[in-house]
Amino acid sequence: MSEETTAPKAAESSPVLQVGAAVLVIALAVFMVVTLNNVKKQLEVLNKTATGISEASANGNLAGFQIKTTVVDGEKVMSFVSKPRDAMEAEGAMGETSGGPAPVADK
Repeated sequence: MSEETTAPKAAESSPVLQVGAAVLVIALAVFMVVTLNNVKKQLEVLNKTATGISEASANGNLAGFQIKTTVVDGEKVMSFVSKPRDAMEAEGAMGETSGGPAPVADK
């Protein structure tokens, strides 16, 4: 009968490969942390810029409105209502720029 042959066995991982893999994993982890910190800083700057633009835009667009606070079922509800015409004209007379649309003349 034929003789049995044994399958070749894989060589054990050498300690050099294990140390190399550990160093590679640590280097990748450090790279990821540094990159994520940089991205976080950039996103914070972008968020501040977007907030500033949003607030400036809202101030200009909402210049013809005022906030009205009412109480409904014991809770404060805030809504925007048009400013009275005389209040808008008074602001214009004081030299304040509302940034909103100019009042329309009565026909």
